[in-house]
Amino acid sequence: PSDYVGVNIKHFKNGSYEFTQQALIEAILDDVGLASSFKIKRIPMSSSKYLHLHVNSITFSEAGFAFNYCSVIGKLNYFAQTSRPDIIFAVHQL
Repeated sequence: PSDYVGVNIKHFKNGSYEFTQQALIEAILDDVGLASSFKIKRIPMSSSKYLHLHVNSITFSEAGFAFNYCSVIGKLNYFAQTSRPDIIFAVHQL
């Protein structure tokens, strides 16, 4: 396998390619404090779901989250654009 700007590229004998960005995924999970979580799902969200602010929502800081939201969304957007187009809708909703 070869690595190009953080994207690991594997070429298979049948002519197909696989693009992965394990280091970026791990960095995002670490940023949001989920590096050791077992609650991670491997499938993107349903496109029929609409995210909205709940009336009684608490802020990130009140919930105990201490991460840079814009940075994480930027990383997710880069990840979606470069190797996971199937999560673009979910990232856009965030």
